[in-house]
Parts: sequence; C-alpha cells; structure tokens
Amino acid sequence: MSTYLLIAFLILTVAGALWLCRVHIAAWNLGFPQPKHLLTVTRDIDVPMRDNVILSCDIYRPRTEGKYPVLISRTPYGKTNREHDYEMFARLYASQGYVVIVQAVRGKHPSEGDFEPYVHEASDGHDTVEWAAQQPWSTGRVGMVGFSYLGSCVWLAATQPSEYLKALIPVFTCQDTYNIWMENGVSYVKDILFWLYKHHNHDVRPLAHQTIDPVLGQLPVCELDEKIGEKLPLFRKYMKHTMPGPFWEKRSSSHLIDQIEVPALYIGGWYDPFLIHGIEDFKKLCASPEESSRRLSRLVIGPWAHNPKLRFKEMKFGPEARFRHQLPRILEWIDAWLKGDEEKPPTGPTVRYFLMGKNEWRTSHCWPPEGVETRTLYLGSDGRANSHQGNGCLRWEPSQEAGKDRYIYDPSEPVPAIGNRMLYANGLDGPKDQNVFTGREDVLVYTSQPVAEDVEIVGSVAATLHVSSSAKDTDFSIKLCDVHPDGRALFLLSGFLRMRFRNSVSEPELIRPGEIYKITFDLGPIGHAILKGHSLRLLITSSDFPNYARNLNTGRNNETDTLYVNADQTIYHGGEYDSHITLPVLSR
Repeated sequence: MSTYLLIAFLILTVAGALWLCRVHIAAWNLGFPQPKHLLTVTRDIDVPMRDNVILSCDIYRPRTEGKYPVLISRTPYGKTNREHDYEMFARLYASQGYVVIVQAVRGKHPSEGDFEPYVHEASDGHDTVEWAAQQPWSTGRVGMVGFSYLGSCVWLAATQPSEYLKALIPVFTCQDTYNIWMENGVSYVKDILFWLYKHHNHDVRPLAHQTIDPVLGQLPVCELDEKIGEKLPLFRKYMKHTMPGPFWEKRSSSHLIDQIEVPALYIGGWYDPFLIHGIEDFKKLCASPEESSRRLSRLVIGPWAHNPKLRFKEMKFGPEARFRHQLPRILEWIDAWLKGDEEKPPTGPTVRYFLMGKNEWRTSHCWPPEGVETRTLYLGSDGRANSHQGNGCLRWEPSQEAGKDRYIYDPSEPVPAIGNRMLYANGLDGPKDQNVFTGREDVLVYTSQPVAEDVEIVGSVAATLHVSSSAKDTDFSIKLCDVHPDGRALFLLSGFLRMRFRNSVSEPELIRPGEIYKITFDLGPIGHAILKGHSLRLLITSSDFPNYARNLNTGRNNETDTLYVNADQTIYHGGEYDSHITLPVLSR
C-alpha cells in the first residue's frame, strides 16, 4: 500500500470512528449523560391528521425493542435543518431511552397541506400526540419541546387536552401570538417581513439583511413586501391587524390557558423579545388550583438573545451562562414527568435565573423573588444628548425644581435599533453600547451618580414620563443602560409607547398638540446587578427602528400612509411632573 493510500485509509478510518461516536462526543462536550442506547432512525413516516392530511416525521428511537416515553418537536424549518440541528438533539435524547419525533408541520416539505402559520398547530399537534402515544414502541407518556415557532406549537397543542401529554418545554416563545409580532398596536416590522419572506411560501430560503434593510424606510409600510421582490398576502394581513382581536386569537393559546393542564419548563432569555410575556404565561400556570399539575411548572432565565448561541462582545457572562448547559436540565424535567412516578412530582426551586453583572445563577420559589423593594430614580435638569456627561441626571430623591427638555423627531431619520431584543437584529441585539446615540439631538440622556454599593435589580422595571408633542399622534421610546466606569453604556431594557394607544389599544385616542400627558412604560423583567462605581442611564427618544414601525406623526394610518411630519417633543420633570423610573431592588 502506498503512503498516500495509507494516509487516506487512516483519515477515512478516523472520520468514520468520529461519525459513529458523534453522539458520545456531543454528550461529553455538552455535559450531557453518555448514551445508554444505540439508535435506529426511520425517516418520512406518514402520520394522518383528523382531516386526512398526512404529516411527515423522522423517528429516533432506541434499537433495543421495548416501550419508551415519547418526545415530540414540530418544525416549519425542515426536519434535517443543520442550522437548527434537530438531528443531534433527537439523537442525544433518544440515546437516554426516549422515542424522539421530529415532524414537519403542515405545508412544509414533505408534509402535505398548506402552511398558514399557527392556524393548524393546535389540532395537528394534538393528533400527533394521540398517534405517538398509541404506537407499539410507546409507553403512552408524551412530552413536547420547541424553540420559538416550535414553542408556539407546544403551547397550541396543549390547548386540546390529551391524557397522554405529560410535560411541556416551550423555549423562547409565548402563548399570545399577537405579542410575537406586535406590541400594543405597533408592529415589529422587520421581524415580520424577514420571517414571512423566508418561511411562509417556501421551506427555507435565504434573505440577506443587506437586501431588506435598505427598503424598510420606504412608504407605505403595507407594501414593503413588493420592495423586496414578492407580494406576501400574509404580510399585508398582519399590517391590517396591528391590534389584538379574533385574527390573533385564532392563532394563539393565551385565551385558552384554562384548557392547559400540563406542567411546563419555560426557558427564556433576558434579551429575548418574548420573555416579558413568557413570564406572564408561567405565572398564570403557577396560579392554578392546588390539584392541577401545571402549578408545578418551572422557569429558567439566562443571559441570552433569541439566538442563545450568540456571544456578546460587549459583556462576558462566563462559561456557566452558556445555553448548552440547559440540555441536561431538560432531560431532568422529562425524566421526572415521563419516566418518574406521577404521584411524586419533581421538587426544588421554582425559578432559576442568571444575575447579570455578578454573573451567577440564583434560585427562587417565585417570580419576582421575595425581598424585592421598589426604588425610584427621578429625572432632573437638562437631558440634552450633548450634555449627557453632567447635566441630564437621575436622582434618588424627587426635585422640586420644574424643568423640561425638547427635541425634534423626524420620521425620515429614525434612531436605529442598536441594543434591542429583535429576532433579526443582524448582530445589533443584546447589551450594545448606547454611546453611539449621545451625539444625536433627538436623544435625551439622563445619568445617575455612580452607586456606592451594588444594586441588584431583579423583577420588572417601569417608567413614568410627563410629555407633550406638537403632533396629533407620536411615539416615545426609552432605554435603560448600565454605565461602566470606562464610559460604556450597555443596553439593559427598553420601552415603547404609541400615544394613540396610551390608554387602550382597542380604543385609540389621538392627543391634543401641546397638552401634557402622563404616560407609563413597562420595560419588562431583568436580573442585573449595577456594580459599585457603575451608573444607570435613561435614554429618551421617539423611534427604535426597524424594531418598531415608525410613527409618521400625522394621526392617520401609519401602515398605509405615505406622508409624515416632524414632531416637536417635550419631556417634563421636577415639581408636579415627577417623571421617574421604578426599579425592583433585591434587598439582602
């Protein structure tokens, strides 16, 4: 044998050995238990739905004959999509004594039918659970797991009760589909357009940010689909349904929560857009009657964006923060509910959350944790961006001196969404430095003095502002930042409000130009320690684009209109106008 043939033989031998051992290697790398079973994989298995539409499944199960509990994941992104790596996930859990089913949802190759996002997932998910539970290799105990859209499939299937469904693992999602694509009457315009273009009429097709970003500033918004080369009827439907109602209820599970009787392990991220609503889902489950098993649900929150593999250059959280460490916890959860004694449910802390800043995991028996006290920071002095280093301030005591700060909001020059919780942020999500905005005249900046001791903010942050505008309708956007001693101001939370929806999304009211209004923001939950020597900073402006669709300031329809006007905005503070931010501070 020649030297070259010998080298080729050795390379192929090593490659083959690594291929055969890939699950063992992955388990070792992930801190996952080593495989207990060899596997058999059967692909493109037909599963009939109640209307005789056939959905396609890949089934991973132990090679040893017997009955095993079942774990189902339903996806619109392709059963063998390498970006999502369903196959390795399925092999890991099947190697621990599970039958893992990865199913292509209705209308996604090779499943039959038409894909209409969310509409069929409740019935199709239920039918798949029923089918799986009655197969000869099944113990009849089934769990469902899913990330993002797959997590919506989990929640929706759980609304149709099944005696076989015993455990849920929804990850980075929420029950109300409206809140996935809209917030209080305002659309997440780029996320909607990007997702529908990639996934609605096709299995998966490429779309570059360089293609979509330049068209987002064009008007009208409802025709942006044509600007990127294809008319998307569902995009136009979404733009006509920017408020909650029957359209979204047909696609949601939140109004059917009383029908969900299954405990859930909910996993979310501090920089994921769905966390605020996911926590509310979790709290509703835990508020169940004593006899309901769903009250035993669990919550895990880590320092992750919607892509949990994303590493943040601006802030390091340490190796223990990596999302992969949750895979063994998912195994513990399904072992308890699918293999354990149903009369002896799992014990332990209800909530596990990562405290950023101190970069450590904490546990609690509730959310927010016990011992949280409210502290208030009040706006004061001149908040103009070019004076952010000294004059625009946040004080722990209210000021008796009244003041006001002004800026002009021009819809043609919106403040870009840098530091956010978008789905398709193109690397701009998470704790980005907000100093890029301090030179803008349309951003007001208020900074506190450095704290003398660590301040642990754990819970939901709120803000109250007193504002006026020259427009009939406009937006206000705020961001909370952690200012480090080196000057970096890293994004923590944001809030957004369209003035016509200040009192009610279902009954909008325009504003009177020049009149002062008191408005409130829910910035959502956080677990972050402001360390000694750090400061808090609040940014106020009127856009966060393209995270939120722009307000054109006319009082007309922002989705169909092509005209806009500038708005002269004023923020009032001090005296009778106690504009402030409310922090949930953990006392020890």
